[in-house]
Amino acid sequence: MIDSASEPGVICSFEDAVRDFELLSNRPELYMCGMDLLDGRPEPTFEHFIERRSFMTLNAKL
Repeated sequence: MIDSASEPGVICSFEDAVRDFELLSNRPELYMCGMDLLDGRPEPTFEHFIERRSFMTLNAKL
């Protein structure tokens, strides 16, 4: 979960992120991208994402 370019993001399970999507950020824009574990280290999978814009538009590619 990322809601600011200047603040750290949050790594959580997909189920937690979807369930608590609205609670995780009070900003109008929110971005989520997939993560894979490679040798125990998280690596972003940017082709899998959810993007919220202005609380009204939701784009996703899962």
